[in-house]
Amino acid sequence: MRLSFSLFLFVCCFGAASAVAQTAATKSPVNLTGTWTLDLKASDFGGNKTYLIYDSLTLVISHSDPVLKITRQIAKKKTTRTQELIYYTDARGETNVNLNEHGKVESKTSWRDKVVGTDGTESTPMGSDVIMGDVSDRWELSDDGNTLIEYTSASPLRSKFGKFNFASLGAQKVKKVFRRQP
Repeated sequence: MRLSFSLFLFVCCFGAASAVAQTAATKSPVNLTGTWTLDLKASDFGGNKTYLIYDSLTLVISHSDPVLKITRQIAKKKTTRTQELIYYTDARGETNVNLNEHGKVESKTSWRDKVVGTDGTESTPMGSDVIMGDVSDRWELSDDGNTLIEYTSASPLRSKFGKFNFASLGAQKVKKVFRRQP
């Protein structure tokens, strides 16, 4: 009898603790849902903007923690392509296509206060080698909720099999400013 009561108490307490933990884990500090267009003038790409692989970039975000879905609409010379990305803010990990669509980014995503952070490795096949780089993204929403800033920092590129030398290319820092669309 005493063992049954103890077991019953344990199950009740464990169930209640799990429910509280699950509720706390799914509550995000901000919601990024919306349609966002890149403000090219306000953004800083760390160099000449004429070499960008897009003329315009729109993000359609659906955010329900821990799932963060982003549809990336990339336009260049009147041609538009779309990429579907998914991130998990509980740090379980994800694999998405990279911006140029020739490689992938394996990353883990989590909340850091009011900022969504993603840390990962980008890899792109090139001939008989793979070009790699470490990449970090930070997504911050303005206090008024109308500006979304993506900060990206990337390590210098490296060759997985040592066939290419990227010594002349340094680390990269980019700031993309997106404006909420009605």
